[in-house]
Amino acid sequence: MGPMRIVTDSMARFARPELLGRYPVTIVPMRLETGAGPIEDTPDIEAWEALRPAYGARLPRLLPPSVDVLGSVYSQLLRETDQILSIHGAVRVSAAVNNASAASQQFLGRCDIQVVDSHSFSVGQGLLVEAAIEEMRAKRYSALMMPRDRKRPQ
Repeated sequence: MGPMRIVTDSMARFARPELLGRYPVTIVPMRLETGAGPIEDTPDIEAWEALRPAYGARLPRLLPPSVDVLGSVYSQLLRETDQILSIHGAVRVSAAVNNASAASQQFLGRCDIQVVDSHSFSVGQGLLVEAAIEEMRAKRYSALMMPRDRKRPQ
């Protein structure tokens, strides 16, 4: 199988976006629930002012990638690798970590998917992704994956 793959969500912002061009990172879009309907959080949506007509006086709600969407992403990556590091925004801010954990269960025994709560979001989450990329480039990714026989910290 190929090298480990990294997955994150669009809540991450990157201090060194050029790293994304050197190592493939799958960025799963969050969605913004507005009065006019859901909008995918893509790189095109950077300025809240651009959304003002869509949400009016009510602020949009940020929705994490669903279990089904993350499961589909993992399934596609399973064709290339048997190790996935999935880094998401703080569980206190978003349910993406919970959804990623639930999605990963369907791949037990076929793919080692490590779901990481970044305990951060935005640039903090992006910095963790960038650190993982650096470890991957240095071929130290085995240190990023927790052995299955070790208990995960709560």
